[in-house]
Amino acid sequence: MPSDPHDLDKFRRRARQWLRENAPVRSKPNVVRHYDENSLAEARRFQQALHAAGLSGITWQERYGGQGLTPSHQEVFNEEAAHFDLPSAAFPLRITLAIIGPALLDHGSEEQKRRYLPEMLRGDALWVQLLSEPSAGSDLAALRMRALEDGGEWVLTGEKVWSSFGQYCDYAMVLARSDWDAPKHSGLTMFIVPMDTPGLSVLPLREISGDADFCQEFLDEVRVPASAVVGGVNQGWSVALSLFNHSRAMTSGAADTGPAMDPARGGDPDPGRDLINFATRVGRGNDPVARQLVAEAVIDNVVSGLLTTRVAATGDPALANISKVFGSFVLQRKAAIDLELRGESAIAWNPGDEDGHGPVHDYMFARTATIAGGSHEILMSTIGERILGLPKEPVPDRNAPFRELPGGPDDRKPS
Repeated sequence: MPSDPHDLDKFRRRARQWLRENAPVRSKPNVVRHYDENSLAEARRFQQALHAAGLSGITWQERYGGQGLTPSHQEVFNEEAAHFDLPSAAFPLRITLAIIGPALLDHGSEEQKRRYLPEMLRGDALWVQLLSEPSAGSDLAALRMRALEDGGEWVLTGEKVWSSFGQYCDYAMVLARSDWDAPKHSGLTMFIVPMDTPGLSVLPLREISGDADFCQEFLDEVRVPASAVVGGVNQGWSVALSLFNHSRAMTSGAADTGPAMDPARGGDPDPGRDLINFATRVGRGNDPVARQLVAEAVIDNVVSGLLTTRVAATGDPALANISKVFGSFVLQRKAAIDLELRGESAIAWNPGDEDGHGPVHDYMFARTATIAGGSHEILMSTIGERILGLPKEPVPDRNAPFRELPGGPDDRKPS
């Protein structure tokens, strides 16, 4: 049923008033945000206030702590929120609400939904995905973390890596191999694991940008109850696919659970403003080369935003792969243009000079855009096969028992 225009107008006025009273107006767009315990505590407090105001979980069912409204209401809120700098746009909270929460809605039991979703919406809990492994990145189905059933519990042992902000999170979705005699996609199970469970340790990984936003986790006989299984035993690949779809929707800006993180869609109400201001300040406002670079960044930003809006309107999660691929290149190109405009200040700068340090940091971090949420090689294959209908690449080991696949001896493999 279409949304009532009068109701949408009323909702818009309420959202606008609350945001004006509680959120700082956006003054400068940022490619990358930086997080620590203090900034995430602020994000949690803001999310709690947002939920109390009836502006969190807009499309989620009321029985799970949501508002039970329509996607049109969410779009209205996104439009209004685009003009403000929301602490709740923090990546760890967005991952929780735009990826893991929706996947739990797709596959979780009624008990799991009622238990975990309300506290997500209140900002009481942050979640992380423990999927990739040192020997299973792009071919995630080749993972080797084992899950053994023991007396009504499951025992998880293995390693995970490249998980975002794991050091700050309260819970994890963990994909593990529960059947070594099944084909590699069929013997996987997804589990909910509290991050403070005995036997689970987290190691932050330092990146070229100087940040430590990714982590490696070690699980040594971590025990979880049978109720921790999401979507059914040996059904974990379906849950993982749901996570992938929601992840690509979020990173492309096509998610419908909150303000988009993509600056091309709702992030900066005046695309390219920061580049124009800088070029003018350093005397390059009339430089034809600088003007062409700024124009390129603005056009890319607008096109990316229009593409993302169109993809979101289709409701087809597979199409989010297209806007994710294009948006990632736009993000990287914008960061490169920023450095070109800055010239020498992008090579050396004084301590505390954000005009120098900030853009260089963002340029280095933007390199992750074509990896995070699925590498572009994988996404392009998905676009070709699922959207364009091209023949699938041959996968000779798809139906073979995982135990029999080549790869050398592995002392973690159950006998």
